[in-house]
Amino acid sequence: METRNFEYSLLCRHSKLAMEDARKAIEEGMYGEQLYMHTRYPKLNKIMLGGFRFNNFVLLAGPSGGGKSMFLNILHRDFLSPDLNSGFKYPFKVLHFNFEMSGADEILRAVSGKVNISYGDLLSSETLLTKEQFELVGASMNTLVNDNLYYVEKAGSIQEIRETIYKFHSHFPEDKLIVTLDHTLLVKELDEKSEIELLANLAKMFIEVRKDLGAMIITIGQLNDKMEDPRRRDPFLMYPTKTDIHGSKQFYHAADVVMVLNRPELLNIEAYG
Repeated sequence: METRNFEYSLLCRHSKLAMEDARKAIEEGMYGEQLYMHTRYPKLNKIMLGGFRFNNFVLLAGPSGGGKSMFLNILHRDFLSPDLNSGFKYPFKVLHFNFEMSGADEILRAVSGKVNISYGDLLSSETLLTKEQFELVGASMNTLVNDNLYYVEKAGSIQEIRETIYKFHSHFPEDKLIVTLDHTLLVKELDEKSEIELLANLAKMFIEVRKDLGAMIITIGQLNDKMEDPRRRDPFLMYPTKTDIHGSKQFYHAADVVMVLNRPELLNIEAYG
């Protein structure tokens, strides 16, 4: 029986070839291959079937000031941690589109948490940093430098993001790829007629990248202002729902995993759940 692929306008793969890929995934897991990235959170790892997996599209949504960027930075550090992910035996690269803040600012915020010195104090906004503190900060910064992490700081259109991803992958064709984006609403419009159309096209592009390159995609999205409606303070209505995600229809259906980071105290809700 012939099991080869046929190239028409789009590639047609025989079902037996897809079955062989599925069998390989089962065997790799059975023989102890780590095919995912652990985080520092055991319960989250369990929910994610071991950790964050490649060939998956993850949406992190939350309100303004809800800690989305900080959580993504934590994921970066965990993925790159040899202690947490020593079992991952494949080379990989993290390509981070940090449109919301510069790479330097992200490092400063990460260092602030590690050395327990406020962001303002790191910049000597009120009191000068001591020499001892400066040396502590420098040592902490050195631990954050990693050859596998690359920043894209200038915001671009969907086409520019796509071209950047594929060109980056061409430089490291043997490496598995993690693409992260902070923030979907900062992607530049090109020919899109609305923000919703922009989000729809962005989601489609990431699905293409995920399937073509087997990449792990993690994007940060926004919750809309429905969460702030006074009627949502009812205990049965305060949980985030699909329609609370800005552009929910496009990204909710495109993503393999949707995670909502919520901080009810920002809305002065003292009892949650």
